[in-house]
Amino acid sequence: MVVVSERRADGRLVLTITDTGVGMTAEQIAVARRPFGQVRSEISQSHQPGTGLGIPIVEALMQARGGELEFDSQPAKGTSARLIFPLDRILRPGDER
Repeated sequence: MVVVSERRADGRLVLTITDTGVGMTAEQIAVARRPFGQVRSEISQSHQPGTGLGIPIVEALMQARGGELEFDSQPAKGTSARLIFPLDRILRPGDER
């Protein structure tokens, strides 16, 4: 897994988390975004499944704060998830918390 942060030209902060796991199709991403949605594959069948709440919770938190959650994924190649934080949610040096 690789985590990269960057600032976009508009000032928004983007955290990208990339893995080289099983990946997903667009249809599987849609399932994973739904509460309790679980994507099954040959590899995942050998592991204990989760509750299917992780992605929906992250997406709801991002949206509640004006952010976004985006995915790029290819089966058998892996997935990249981007958390895009709006400018008004980013502390700069000297900002108070």
